[in-house]
Amino acid sequence: MNSSTKSETLDYFEGVEKILDIYFFASRHEDQAEGRLKKNDVQDNSAERRVASVLSPPSLSLSSEAKGDTIDASKRHTPSGGLRLIPRSAWDKICEAGQCSILKLTSNKFCDSYILSESSLFVYMDRVIIKTCGRTTPIRCIPLLKAFAEKYSGMKIQRLRFQRKNYSFPDDQVGPHKSFDGEVARLTDAVSPLKGEAHVLGSRSGEHWCVFTAKSWTKHAAATTSKPTMHLIMYGLDSSKTQIFTSTTKNTAKSVAETLDLRTLVSNGKTSDQVVLDGFMFQPCGYSMNGLDSSDYFTIHITPESHCSYASLEAQCDASRFPGMIDSMLRSLHPSRFAVVVNAAENSSRVVDPAELVLRKYSMALACDHSGRVVKCTSTHSSGGCSMATFSLVKQQ
Repeated sequence: MNSSTKSETLDYFEGVEKILDIYFFASRHEDQAEGRLKKNDVQDNSAERRVASVLSPPSLSLSSEAKGDTIDASKRHTPSGGLRLIPRSAWDKICEAGQCSILKLTSNKFCDSYILSESSLFVYMDRVIIKTCGRTTPIRCIPLLKAFAEKYSGMKIQRLRFQRKNYSFPDDQVGPHKSFDGEVARLTDAVSPLKGEAHVLGSRSGEHWCVFTAKSWTKHAAATTSKPTMHLIMYGLDSSKTQIFTSTTKNTAKSVAETLDLRTLVSNGKTSDQVVLDGFMFQPCGYSMNGLDSSDYFTIHITPESHCSYASLEAQCDASRFPGMIDSMLRSLHPSRFAVVVNAAENSSRVVDPAELVLRKYSMALACDHSGRVVKCTSTHSSGGCSMATFSLVKQQ
């Protein structure tokens, strides 16, 4: 999402994100982990602050929360803190391995939400979600993440899922992300001795969704979520709708959130101190938003340039909310085509049908944006705990 990097090196920007979703389990007693944390905090805190000051230059316009290198464990609302005990300086190094950097941080009782120079990072007590676009290399983050998780929280990987849509500009990717085969090879090595399996939904010569999953057979079980995850991927955005994502004195992260009514999208209309929303407007254009509603997370990323326009929404919440969220984004951005992917909840084998999510809201005879266009489902695929449906918007005859 870092438009300054894009404009200096490329005529386009790869909006499609690579998504790592990793669960951890405690590999040793919590009191041992906390003891090591306290010892390390005393010895390393000043050094980590110096490192953070170098890795977080003022030009990044960091929020006040993100300027510190760590958050005191006493501010955590969980018994041990888990992965949230990993200090800011460590997350800086992890992100650096993935060719991105931290811009902002917000938190609630359940999660630390980071906006990155290329998309987002969410850190729960036992789970990390790294979502990055452009020419980033999130798979390269795994070795450092494993090391820091063990050092600061005594945790090891229990399950991992890597997934992405087919790249718009695959030739521009950096290894191991030049191909799904390359990604699978590096992932298999990174998570060993966990056993993994790969799936491709759709034809590799057309629109498709790549998934790699691995899990441990250890008796320790990571906490699971009972909620599915929905990914909405949009291409060919209406240029009359994307002007608000060009940074001006009037176009700000706050104004975008108000225009798109993102607080309602995240909170579902309720008021709670566990609902937090944070956005970032890039220079000269581009927008990212992270939202939390208790343990549910939401993230939006928009690349508005007409020759490579792209937008995505990812949300983990009750599936009943998905149709309204899809409707809101389609009406706001008017894409020419889009895809919806749904991941089953971790403790369920049932995958919500993405075609049904869309078509229950829009029949084949109903325009989705009041501009004379209708939604047409062009393909459906399901494998590896995921389902994908692709759609185009065509003019009514």
